[in-house]
Amino acid sequence: MLSSIIVSLVAFIVLIFFVLYKRNFLSRIINNTSYTTTNEFKLQLEQTADAVIVQLEARIGHLETLLEEADYKIIELERRLKSVDAIVMASDQKGKIVEQYAVLNEVNTEQNLADKQRMIDAEDYNDKAVSIRTITEEDDKRQLVLAMAEQGYNITEIAKATGKGKGEIMLFLQLNKR
Repeated sequence: MLSSIIVSLVAFIVLIFFVLYKRNFLSRIINNTSYTTTNEFKLQLEQTADAVIVQLEARIGHLETLLEEADYKIIELERRLKSVDAIVMASDQKGKIVEQYAVLNEVNTEQNLADKQRMIDAEDYNDKAVSIRTITEEDDKRQLVLAMAEQGYNITEIAKATGKGKGEIMLFLQLNKR
């Protein structure tokens, strides 16, 4: 019986050593596995961070390019504003020129009417006088349209000044460009 207790005791001690050995072995495996998993995770995080940094640098470069383009466009718009201001100042002077032109046209119209009336025969005096006035008024308006267009007035302004329709003004200007 003593021998069976000794055998049981030895078996129990071997079993305890076996369990301890397996426990240490499993803990080392788990530590190695978790360590490698942790290292792999850390490596993946570093790679992802590098990729994000590269993308951010590319976007920053694109934004800097857009800023440079915006600065260029701002400078261009400021230049255009200065030229528009110069045109507006010149248009004030154009208004005076148009008024002077209108006065000269009235004088020319009166002279043309007097010249043309002298040329009319006595028999058709009334009919021809009416048609000549209409022709000279139309010629004067056409000259005014051309002068205003040369000075930079738009079609709406010319139409208001002459009492003609916009379509008529556009057609007349297109025909006179040839």
